[in-house]
Amino acid sequence: MSRLRSRICAGLLCALTVLANPLAASANPQAPGKTPNPAQLYDCLILLIDLKVISDAYAVNIVDTAHKVRAKKLSWADGLKSVKAANNSIRSRWDTYQASATADAELRAVAKVTAAKTVADAATNELTAIFTAQDEAKLVHFVTEKLYPAIDPITEDISKLIETKVRVCASGG
Repeated sequence: MSRLRSRICAGLLCALTVLANPLAASANPQAPGKTPNPAQLYDCLILLIDLKVISDAYAVNIVDTAHKVRAKKLSWADGLKSVKAANNSIRSRWDTYQASATADAELRAVAKVTAAKTVADAATNELTAIFTAQDEAKLVHFVTEKLYPAIDPITEDISKLIETKVRVCASGG
């Protein structure tokens, strides 16, 4: 999971570089090409940050919380609170992101994330029920058998969506 997190961070750093280059070029009146809209670049950056937060909510708030509760490093109640907070953050940021997607490549990537999100959200709902019931045996089974197959695909698809969004933003879309 940390390798994927590093890949996402590297993608965001690359995105900042890609987005900053046209902005820097626009500051130079001798630079060829079209002048990017700084407001559009800002909007792209905010959306990229939202995608990173969504991915981290799945990978950190949900996956790590499941492991911490299983290891008794976090209480059932605190685990439930963490997962619910992650769900709220995911829901609001994803709704905002979906409404912003317009480019064809981006819409295709959004469709893949949406499909993976359905699976990940079902698993998250199951985890919430396990935390509510404080069922240790079900938690062990869930963490060892269901957690990663449900969460890994969405974090991978979000990483691909970030790459797509960077290309869309860099092309002025």
